[in-house]
Parts: sequence; C-alpha cells; structure tokens
Amino acid sequence: MVPGDLAAVAELDLAAFDTAAARAGHAPPEQRRHRMGLEYFRQKAPDLCLVARAGSEVLGYLFGHRWGTTAWTGPIGVATEYMNHGIGTKLLVDFCQRAEVNEASIIGLETSIGHNVRLYERRGFKSRGLRLLTIKDLAAHPPRLRLRADGSGQAGEFRLVPWTALSADARKMRTAEIRRLGGLVAPGLDHTVEVAAVPEHKMGASYLALNSQDQVSGYAVVHLRSYRSADFNDAEPPLDPLVWVLVGWPEAAQALLSCCEASVVDAGANRLRLSCYSANPHAWVIAREAGYRLENAYVRLIYRGDYPGSADRPWGGVPLDYSSWLG
Repeated sequence: MVPGDLAAVAELDLAAFDTAAARAGHAPPEQRRHRMGLEYFRQKAPDLCLVARAGSEVLGYLFGHRWGTTAWTGPIGVATEYMNHGIGTKLLVDFCQRAEVNEASIIGLETSIGHNVRLYERRGFKSRGLRLLTIKDLAAHPPRLRLRADGSGQAGEFRLVPWTALSADARKMRTAEIRRLGGLVAPGLDHTVEVAAVPEHKMGASYLALNSQDQVSGYAVVHLRSYRSADFNDAEPPLDPLVWVLVGWPEAAQALLSCCEASVVDAGANRLRLSCYSANPHAWVIAREAGYRLENAYVRLIYRGDYPGSADRPWGGVPLDYSSWLG
C-alpha cells in the first residue's frame, strides 16, 4: 500500500463495512476513514499493509500491525462486487507469510462479526477468547487527577510524563525500559512504535509512569481522535477517546488510567473506552473497580503462537495489559 491508495481504500472500506454490518445486523459506519488515521496505520508497518489491484483499481486492502514479535491485522476489506472471489483470503495469506518471514511469534486478529469467526477459522485461525470493550462516563465520574499545563501529573508515588516532553536521549533510555516491561507480558512484545507514532501523527498522547526510583513502571497510549470523519483530509478528526495500549504493574496501571481520563477531559471529551482481554482477569478487576462497564465484546483469533495475558499468573506476577487488536 502506498499513500496514493488511501483515498480508494477509504471508499472501499466504507462500502465493505456497510455490507458486513448489514449482514450481521449491526449499525453501519456513517463516515469514511480519514487520511491522517490511514497514514498513521500504514507508516507503522508498511510491509504489512497491502492492497489487491486489477490495473489501477483497488479491489481489496489489508492493514497489518507489528508490536515487536506480535503481529495482527485489521481492518480488512474487499470491494462489494468482488467479494467471494478469494481476494480477502489471498491478502490474509500474504499478510501471514510476511509476518512469519519477519519472525512474528504471535499472529492474530479480532472481529465482532460472528460470520467472520467461521471464515477465519477455515483459514487456519483459532478462537482464543474475547477482547472486552468497556466504557466510562467521565461527566458522571470525573477523574480526580489533574494534569499540569505541560501534560505531566503525580499519582501517589508515580510521576506521569508525556512522551513528547522527553528529550531524544531520554526517549532512547525509556524505549529500552518499555521493551523490558512489555516482554514480561509476552516475549518480544514491543509497543514502542505506538508510543512514538500516536503523538507524532496527532492521533492522541502517550504517557509513562515513573516510580520513586525513576524507573518505568508502566506506559499508556490513548487515542483521542476518531478513525472516521466526514472529511477525508480532516486534520482534526472528531474526539472519540480509546485507551489503545496500557501496560503496567497494578498500582502504575491505575495511575496511568487516571492520567488517560484526565487527558480526555482536558481534550473536551466526556467518555473513555478501555479494552481488556478476557484472559487478563486482574486487568478486568481494575477496570470494573474504576467504574468501567461492558459495552461490546470481540473474538480474538490466533493464527500462530498464543497471547496468554495474566491467565494462570498470580496478582502482581506480570504487568497488567490493556490493548486492542482492532483497527
């Protein structure tokens, strides 16, 4: 996929998701994806973002993502008039092969459409539980934490620092700490591409929780902007906040969640969504205690490897992990 494909991909995506929503009885998307969000996806892993063409016409597309040795795909779409011609399957096979060549130990995706679960299972994916999407009304339950003018804050022993406030040397040091922390959740898991890309592409903000020893005890990436807009070239898409990634030891995770809520309120929004993999029971407890309620659930399917989360590991034995594999 190249930048010149993005307008066609946005049109195709809207039509494909409209058809999929109608089949599943879901509400269809009202707006197309915008250039800013599509380019943010594409630049993170350009070798995993693919299109199927006939001449100059884009017939299908696939966005792939990479977090170190974890790779997943979404969204995927095929032009409605070319559905059931094997184009989606070829895109999916190519993605999996490319991810494997780059030594991905975990390859997967998520879907909310029941028909797609069976489709992906026929292509070698195996269902591995649910990813729960929760939501909190911040107008009814405003965050207690207040961020300073520079975006930093203090929650208990944790100093909360925005990624953009760090110097180049500090980012290099913190990158190594982030990778070590992510590797405790799943070997090779590396969220640093998101930590850097989200503020760079103006999709949201990234934060670190530094303990009293000035070590990274957690990190979070919050998307403030919606993926869809009435204007394809919108430079400031509507607010629709979502915690994209949050990893940290329990107390640090709680501090970071408060930090994300405060940043959302400061941005002018009044609700925040938080994803929690069902194999992370301890993360689910924290979300419930913080006032998040279940909004939706998605099936996580794995083609290669496994993503155990905190299942079968004692409280505090592994950092809590909140993340979404949907695009």
